[in-house]
Order: sequence, then structure tokens, then C-alpha cells
Amino acid sequence: MSNIDNDSQNADEILTHLYENEINWRISCFFDLGYEAELGDDINEYKARAQGFDTLLEAAQWLSEQAAEYYPHLDIEQKTCFTCGNITNKYHMITNEVIQSPGIPICNQCVEKRNSQMLDESSD
Repeated sequence: MSNIDNDSQNADEILTHLYENEINWRISCFFDLGYEAELGDDINEYKARAQGFDTLLEAAQWLSEQAAEYYPHLDIEQKTCFTCGNITNKYHMITNEVIQSPGIPICNQCVEKRNSQMLDESSD
């Protein structure tokens, strides 16, 4: 399974979970502007809106994070970060081609830390 398939499957799981819990959301796109995600609807108002996501998975994860804040009763799945061991509902599923894993949860803080390290290394 390719990374694209994994991202699509994870986004589908996140969005289906929101839908099944009666949380309204919308994702749209416009060429070169990325994806826009909105939590809520036209009738009941939008609780949160953001744009510029590079992938559907990023937009879905953002919607899940927003839903956890605006709807605390919602049972958002929590996972243990593979890197630091913290339990969180704010994570990315990283594909590991070496062990053929469909996804390893890495918390947002570890992803941001790794991204900044990579930027520092590339600027040297």
C-alpha cells in the first residue's frame, strides 16, 4: 500500500468518525491554495475554519483537533506517540515502509521538532 493509500485511509477513518458522531464538517480545495477545512455548517454556524492544508489527511487531522476542543463529549481516539511515549489525540500517522506498518502515531510536537531539525540541517 502506498503512502497515498494510507493517507486516504486515515483521513477516511477520521472523517467517518466525525460524521458518525454527528459533527458537521466540510473540506474543499482550490488549485494552488490547498485544502480548506471547516468545522460546522451553514445552518448551525461554523466553529472553526482554516485553509492551506497540503493534504486531505492534514485537513482531517485539523478537523479532529478542532472537534475535540468544541465538542468535548466526542470520543476522539487517542494514541501513544512512537517517539516520546505521550498519549494524545493530536498526532500524525507516519508510514513505515521498512516494517510494512500501515502507520505509526507520532505526536504533533515530535513532528514539529523533527521538521525544525531537518530545516536546521538543510540550512547548514
